[in-house]
Amino acid sequence: MVIEGKITRILPLVEGVGKQTGTPWKSQSYVLETLDPYPKQVCFEVFGERIGRFDIQQNEVLTIDVDIESREWNGRWYTSIKAYDCRRINVDSGQKEEIVKQLKEQIDRQQVSNGEELPF
Repeated sequence: MVIEGKITRILPLVEGVGKQTGTPWKSQSYVLETLDPYPKQVCFEVFGERIGRFDIQQNEVLTIDVDIESREWNGRWYTSIKAYDCRRINVDSGQKEEIVKQLKEQIDRQQVSNGEELPF
């Protein structure tokens, strides 16, 4: 799955050692705001050497390829979003506004053609 947006927060680096293997690991979480007409906040993780390779910075606009996985533990479900690729998008604020405008127009056209309203 691909997510595009602007990095709004960089969370603290987490490091540890695997219980079974004894190998060190590290994980960094980031919050991305999508470029949709109704922006969403998405928190995703980057593991290991990819942290340095991606070198994600605050306020960058990126395309992130992610794996989304849910798992059950003690009757509750937990979802993780893990990034496996990252590409920078060169977008200035004027371009972002144009992208959002085009997406809103596309949604309006779809509503008119379907004769449906948004469910919220």
